[in-house]
Amino acid sequence: MKKTLTLFFALVTVFGNAQDFSTFGLAANPGNLAQNAGADPMTKFHLQYFGVQNNLNMSETAGNLLASSDILQNFHNLSSDIFSLGNETQIDALQVGIKIGANFLFVGNSTNIGMEFTLDNDLASFVKNGMADANGDLDLNYSGNFNALAMRFQLTNATYFGFQRSIIEDKLRFGVTYHRNSYVAGANLSTNAFSITSSENTATGMNTLSLDYDFALAATGVFSDDTPLDSLNQLSIDGITPYTLLKERNISGLVNYATSGIESNGTIGFGLTFSPIQQLDLQLSISGLAASDMNFASTVGKRLSGNANIDGFSYNSAAGDTLGSAVSASIDDYTETIQNGISTALVDASQALTYRTPQVTNVALNYKFTKYSYVGVHYVDRKNSWNDYTYMGFNTMLWLGRNVQLKGGYYMAMDEFHNDRVNAAVQLRLTPVVQFYIGTTTVGDMATISKELINGRMGVGASTSSINISTGVSMALFDNRFKKDDKVKKGEAVQSLSPADKEKVEAAHKNSETTKGNK
Repeated sequence: MKKTLTLFFALVTVFGNAQDFSTFGLAANPGNLAQNAGADPMTKFHLQYFGVQNNLNMSETAGNLLASSDILQNFHNLSSDIFSLGNETQIDALQVGIKIGANFLFVGNSTNIGMEFTLDNDLASFVKNGMADANGDLDLNYSGNFNALAMRFQLTNATYFGFQRSIIEDKLRFGVTYHRNSYVAGANLSTNAFSITSSENTATGMNTLSLDYDFALAATGVFSDDTPLDSLNQLSIDGITPYTLLKERNISGLVNYATSGIESNGTIGFGLTFSPIQQLDLQLSISGLAASDMNFASTVGKRLSGNANIDGFSYNSAAGDTLGSAVSASIDDYTETIQNGISTALVDASQALTYRTPQVTNVALNYKFTKYSYVGVHYVDRKNSWNDYTYMGFNTMLWLGRNVQLKGGYYMAMDEFHNDRVNAAVQLRLTPVVQFYIGTTTVGDMATISKELINGRMGVGASTSSINISTGVSMALFDNRFKKDDKVKKGEAVQSLSPADKEKVEAAHKNSETTKGNK
């Protein structure tokens, strides 16, 4: 017997607890510092204008869902009891960082939007086949249980502050962060009971259908205060607060809405980078420490429940009835019985929401084969979230100068619930004040999608179960180490000159000094 899913309102939130495989270890990228407060910022000042990371996750592969043109039959053929589709979007509105001596200070703000829909696959089978048995024959003693049906939404915001100190001639960098996480809005629809059973009446040859349902709705910050919610008929998109603000083009109100919260907690994190020798870097970071769970009553708590017994359809006519009037009356009586048995009333019911702050651990060991390019291993573990995972990866970053960096890696899932992933990212410094990056952890899937789009079609790879993309724009002013590098290069260039060329350089220098003296 299938277990009823207990749904806690704990969407995967990111912020300082984010794990962005594209930006972790990407030199001079603000997202790298947000994930490891001890990472080398490489800048004396940076300003992230905008950044976004989007993750679309499915519990099944596209190959299973699109095995044939009959989508409902594909769901019926799935080996799992449920199918879940989730999307989480992180928006980094701002991050500012500045170097002061051996210290580096940074502050930022992020907003996360998460949604998930869970479908009970038995419900898809019922829609497809009705009360049919395994052979497709009508089963008058049918029993269907659909209590895994669920939906949830969450909007959270966080502001974080970070401090980093470098010591031992920059061989050790240690940083700490403080996050203020705010719960802005959320809605959770869970199913306590949802079933259809049929029992056969051998005397009449008909059957009695029983519908049992019990749904719970918990919401906070989603519906406008003046929105009545006493019936399903009153549920409307016009009563949703962010939609109303968008419709009215109230941008300031929308920003205030997205950056405030009804509940909040504080978390700390730390990170370090240790370079025992010039070619080796050891990194460790943990975020989401000292977090307390947010448990609070929802501002909207509703319950929709009932039980309806529907007898088989019967037709009776009295003397003098016409065929049309008799059939019409029988159908009206039957549909009225069904309507009276199913309630649409939303009854007030106390509902609670729970939010847990995810904790992310990163460990990396990198070998630099040039001054800034490296190959290495990266271990990441995320827990207390909606989508916990553990990965071990091998990656590399190529430093092609301050204007171009390339990063790629292969990550192996350390559990049976996730697939391996391939990561690729490119960062371009277009001007001194515009640095752009884009990356994805689903290289094969994105390549397939791009190829299909080029050919004028929309398609995905058969093994696709998630699509990830990360991009952003920032300003990066590099620190003085690069000026020193330029001076060293000039010195090396002078030393490599022939004696005749050196004499020409010295003569030009003397002429320059003489000219200055005559002025």
